[in-house]
Amino acid sequence: VGLGLVLIFITGTGALLVVQRELESAVDGEAIRVEPCGDALPFTALADRIQSAAPDGLHLAVLAPDRDPQRAWKALLLNPADPRDRRLATVDPYTGRLISLRPESSALQLRLRELHYELGSGRPGIVVAALAAIGLLGLTLTGLWMYGGAWKNLWRPTLRLRQGGIAAWSDLHRW
Repeated sequence: VGLGLVLIFITGTGALLVVQRELESAVDGEAIRVEPCGDALPFTALADRIQSAAPDGLHLAVLAPDRDPQRAWKALLLNPADPRDRRLATVDPYTGRLISLRPESSALQLRLRELHYELGSGRPGIVVAALAAIGLLGLTLTGLWMYGGAWKNLWRPTLRLRQGGIAAWSDLHRW
């Protein structure tokens, strides 16, 4: 039961990571939508505008463009005096305006990745997830070994209609 719950949790958070962009749009629609007007600013001009709008002590570290012209670009700002002070910004690439600025720890993608890879508990979570993966591999291999003979008949389906309903339903279930 424990292995199953861990695997269901990892599968669920993985599924959420797959639709992470859509979740961001639903949660932070106003903070990530921009109105395209011409071409985006040159990269260096945009970086200069972000740096001038950033609070004191924060420096632009990463600027990530988005493929979608109607989505804001993301920027990571760091404080060299305090390595724990990391903030994510959304930026309008056409005007250079900072749309939002918040601590990195509040980012949806970061939280989902922590839950998915570490089960929200750091290194012990990584160990538990690895053990669950090893357990799943063991279950898969022993299942293949135990039901190895059934694989031979998988591609030769039969439906025993003349032997009654139970036999026919059993055959349908195996397919």
